[in-house]
Amino acid sequence: MDRKRKVLIIDDEADACLLLQRYFSRKDFEVHCAYTLSEGLQLVANLEPDMVFIDNNLPDGFGWEASASILERYPTVEMHLISAYNNRMFDYNQVKKKVRVWQKPISFQKLDEQLSMKQAS
Repeated sequence: MDRKRKVLIIDDEADACLLLQRYFSRKDFEVHCAYTLSEGLQLVANLEPDMVFIDNNLPDGFGWEASASILERYPTVEMHLISAYNNRMFDYNQVKKKVRVWQKPISFQKLDEQLSMKQAS
């Protein structure tokens, strides 16, 4: 039997977490949510998820800045950066080849397309 893929959503907006949680649960993912950066980093270490969706503006830090260290420690994780703001000022050059940036609200149609492309490759 195949192992369920694990996704971790790190976002302080409970509604955003709930929407993504429902979306991925319907796609048969094991879904976990964290509402702070420190809680999310702890879950990354404990769960070693396949995918991480991390908001930039969290109560205890900037998620996008943490993405580089997550990818350094867990190079196979699919990193998805999310923000309500078009954050072109953020310099994520060292990780941009391994990340996907999503602006809120996330389009589930585009998310479906992204997942389909990953499964086809």
